[in-house]
Amino acid sequence: LDPLIVLTHIGFVRVGGNQYNGENDFSDTGNHLTASHHRSEKKASSKDLEKLIHKNFHRDYARLSKTIKNVDPFEHVRNQIRSSVAETVAAFKDVSFRIPNGYHDNNKKYDPENGFSIYGADFVIDNDLDVWYTESQSGPAFPEEFPHQENLYQRMFKSAFQIVDEIQMKIQNSPSESILPLKHQGEWDLVYAEDDSNRWMYEYETYIPPKSKKACGEDISDAAPFS
Repeated sequence: LDPLIVLTHIGFVRVGGNQYNGENDFSDTGNHLTASHHRSEKKASSKDLEKLIHKNFHRDYARLSKTIKNVDPFEHVRNQIRSSVAETVAAFKDVSFRIPNGYHDNNKKYDPENGFSIYGADFVIDNDLDVWYTESQSGPAFPEEFPHQENLYQRMFKSAFQIVDEIQMKIQNSPSESILPLKHQGEWDLVYAEDDSNRWMYEYETYIPPKSKKACGEDISDAAPFS
C-alpha cells in the first residue's frame, strides 16, 4: 500500500497459571510466560484484561499513581502498545514493506502481498503496568478455542474488510486525494502513516518508561502481585 499506513487492534490475553521462578530454572516450562499450550495457561479477552488492570491499579494505587497520571490504566497499557508498534514500523518499514529493486512497479515504494497484510505482536505486562515487546509475527495464528476469540475475530475482520474496501474506493475514485481520515476503522487504531513528504506516527509523549528496573523474579517489596 502506498502511502503506507498501519493500524493496530487489541487481541486476546494469555495468562500463566504458575508462579514465575526466575531465569535460571527451565525444567518446567509452565513457569514461563511464553509457554504455549501448557495446561496451566489460560486465555482471556481484552475486556477481562481491562478489569484485571483496573483491579490491580486500585489495589496498588498509592504506588502506581505516582507514574500513571491523568490516564485510564488500561489506556496506559494500550498507549504503550500503540507506540511500540509505531516505532517498530518506522524502524523496519524499508525491510518489511518496500518493494525490492526490479520487482513489480518500482514507481511505488511499498507493496506488501496483495497490498494489505495482517501482522501479530506479543507483549508482556509487568507489575508496574509497563509493557514489554517480546516479538512480532508476519503470520499470526488465530486459534478458536474459546467464544471470546471467535467474537474478537468477527469484529476484527469485519472492520478490516471495511477498511480495505474504503481505501480501494478512495484510490479508485480520487487517486490524487489522501485516503485519510478513515470513516470505518471499527476498533482499529491508526498508529503510522506516511506519504512522499510527511510522516506521522503515534507517540505516547506523556509517559517516559523507567530507565532501570528490577529483573524478572527479583523481589519488589512494595509492589502488589499482578493477579
